Amino acid sequence: MSIEYETRRFEPGDALFRQGDEPDGFYVLQTGRVEIVTDGPNGSTISLADVEEGDPFGEMSIVDATRRTASAIACAPCFTMFFPREMLDKELGRAELITYLFRNVCRKLADQNREFSLHSYVDLQAARPARGEYHATLSLEPISSRMERYIGVKRLAIPKVPFVVGDGGAGSRIKHTDTGFWFDASKIKQVKASHFRFVRQESLFFVNDLSGEPGTLVNEALCKAGGTTSSIALRRGFNQITIPGRNVDFGFLAYVH
Repeated sequence: MSIEYETRRFEPGDALFRQGDEPDGFYVLQTGRVEIVTDGPNGSTISLADVEEGDPFGEMSIVDATRRTASAIACAPCFTMFFPREMLDKELGRAELITYLFRNVCRKLADQNREFSLHSYVDLQAARPARGEYHATLSLEPISSRMERYIGVKRLAIPKVPFVVGDGGAGSRIKHTDTGFWFDASKIKQVKASHFRFVRQESLFFVNDLSGEPGTLVNEALCKAGGTTSSIALRRGFNQITIPGRNVDFGFLAYVH
């Protein structure tokens, strides 16, 4: 059976849909990265899942005929297939029993998501170290497959902070230690030898710019050494870190667990 769909493109930070929206269809991720998030206590955002390429998402509200129970946010340039609700209503109408069963399954999944949100939330501002350890950990990964090929890593766990990221010089080999990560940034002219670093204050991770110029973009907010804002706090889940004036492909995703 052939089913019609639309091809849609999204940029990092775009919301494919938001919690509480009326469902207008569901998606299948073709390329890129999408994070499913939900609202937590005190205005926080809780990460529920990462969508893998080839996976459908957003179908729960369609089948269950409810508003969106979570939001879908693009974390990298994305291409998706979009299946409109009108088409689904027509197709599902041919199988009333299957629709009934799907609705019951989706209600159970929605209940599980709510329970997960209530019990997995960690208030990073209120969290305090216990026995020298923190409640959250931090990892770094390339923002795109292009950047992954360039720097040679898929994900880098950051064992402790401060942790510096920067240019090791033309022809240098990729090097990462407990205190930093350096790579040959000769094709990214604006990256400085020590461009930014991760630091910790109380229970929060921060990105601290070391370049002065051009600075470092953290979730589209600019910080500059010596400027009015030299550090920006990271949120829970994925954080986009890029160099101003560069293509978004040249950047990192910092993940706060």
